Amino acid sequence: MMKNTIILKILACLVAACAFTTAPSLSGTSRPVQKKLVMSHLAPETEPVGCWLKMIYTDVFSHLGYELEYLHLPAARASILAEKGKIDGELGRTRSYGKNYPDLVMVTEPHLTEEFVVYTLEKGLCIKDWDDLAARPGIISFKRGLRIIEDQVAQRRPGDTIIRVNNFDAGLILLEIKRARFFVGPRKRMEGLLKNRSSQKPGIYPAGTLDIHTAHAYLHSRHRELAADAAVYLKSMKKSGLLDTYKEKCGF
Repeated sequence: MMKNTIILKILACLVAACAFTTAPSLSGTSRPVQKKLVMSHLAPETEPVGCWLKMIYTDVFSHLGYELEYLHLPAARASILAEKGKIDGELGRTRSYGKNYPDLVMVTEPHLTEEFVVYTLEKGLCIKDWDDLAARPGIISFKRGLRIIEDQVAQRRPGDTIIRVNNFDAGLILLEIKRARFFVGPRKRMEGLLKNRSSQKPGIYPAGTLDIHTAHAYLHSRHRELAADAAVYLKSMKKSGLLDTYKEKCGF
């Protein structure tokens, strides 16, 4: 009877050990891999930038003891859910983004430096800055939910000269059908879309870089300490060349 009791206790310990697999933390101790982080981005993981971000932060959070669930969400909806704590954070926002969302904590190490570029059908056109863009006649379009572009354009132009679209493809279509003269978007994302366009469609060209910002992950404030650890590990990944390796794997 005593022998059976001992065997049962051993089995119970083994089951408990299996339930808490571990991953090393930055401090050298191990953290149980038992929690999931739901993080959003406006690009699906089937696109190069989404694939790249998923690979980066799967690595980062796995190292810190968390499993990443990558969620494709429109930018505006993601802001609401992250601020309310309905999801754990967002994977691609600018350094200034947190000023409008006090319950979000920035991972201070950026994963990307992003350029915001204006595109047009007019080859050879050169636009110097936001003021230069605003002074040009014609409709300006951009993706809904991108606050940097929204703030810069809306303060310079009346509403009837602006069109907000739900995705980048829709912005390109507006240019093609000449419903808009300009479309403003992030260079990396736009280059990927333009590369895959049919050669039968009219040419769309960059006309100037309007702004340069760094892109960061943001976590809900309940994960404040995790954000600090993520920044340290992300920096080490960049030094080792892992981010470039992941770029190649995703075709980004």
